[in-house]
Amino acid sequence: MVQSQCCAVRVDRRRKSLLSVAYCEEDGSELGFDNTPIFSKLESNSHLARYKDQVVLIRFWRMRRNDYRSAESLRMLNREANEWKQLHHHNLAEFIGLADTACLMPGIISPFYKNGDILAYTARNKKADILLLLRGVASAVSYLHNRKIPAVHGNIKASNILITDAGEAVLTDYGMSRVADFAIHFTRPSANIFEEARWQAPELLNGAFTNDERWGATPATDTYSFGMTCLEVCTGRTPFSNRRFNVQDLLEVSHGARPDRPDEQTYPLISDEMWDMMQSCWQQQPESRPTMDVVEQWIGLIRTLRDIESMSG
Repeated sequence: MVQSQCCAVRVDRRRKSLLSVAYCEEDGSELGFDNTPIFSKLESNSHLARYKDQVVLIRFWRMRRNDYRSAESLRMLNREANEWKQLHHHNLAEFIGLADTACLMPGIISPFYKNGDILAYTARNKKADILLLLRGVASAVSYLHNRKIPAVHGNIKASNILITDAGEAVLTDYGMSRVADFAIHFTRPSANIFEEARWQAPELLNGAFTNDERWGATPATDTYSFGMTCLEVCTGRTPFSNRRFNVQDLLEVSHGARPDRPDEQTYPLISDEMWDMMQSCWQQQPESRPTMDVVEQWIGLIRTLRDIESMSG
């Protein structure tokens, strides 16, 4: 939470709320942001702000400059930011820059997507083409994996897929898991570890309680998470929604337990072909999972088959 004594503060008289001021490190532009977060996560707060002529989101990590790890954390954040600047893909959320304040770690500036995430959007828009949205996300992940120096997302799930004004999917939070784990200076509650485990590959679950649990993320773990995300989006329910995900559940999944197939009458998107694709993403051995460019093509074929069947029917 932003502390007014640390940052320049002004009052927005129309909204009757305090606004703090940050500065974009890219061009020095001033950003006025609302002190009240629009939403919070364990490791960060996100605030609405105005940057030039657009509404943006600033995500601040729960760590202040005087923290004993601040120098290391700043180096990590700047190193990640330099990588994010190089990423350009239609289905990746834009990285605008870092927002600097007097007291907080620099915040990450990104567009504000008022349509929300893919679950909220498809719940409101029953005619949304879910397969097209998922193919766009697969394309973005494939782009990350196929760079000269491959990049890994590390936290693929429905809440990290946002929808633009044009109704297109963009993947956000790429690389954020490395920053989050490095920056926060308190221990993650075990309940949060269990909840995140619903999307995580078994090779990551095997090290879930070690200090380097996320540093083992690979393109293959992204593929696994994408398969779980497909199930989540097609059903509107979190993976393993029938499990509380305690220690026993985590152990069973790490040794090969997978979700049961939902009823196709209830969830028509989960055709035989779609289920085969998801199961392929969930293979126990990382080397047995398809690459994301294969997954992207696979979803395209499933979508084509669906369209042919609808025309012939």
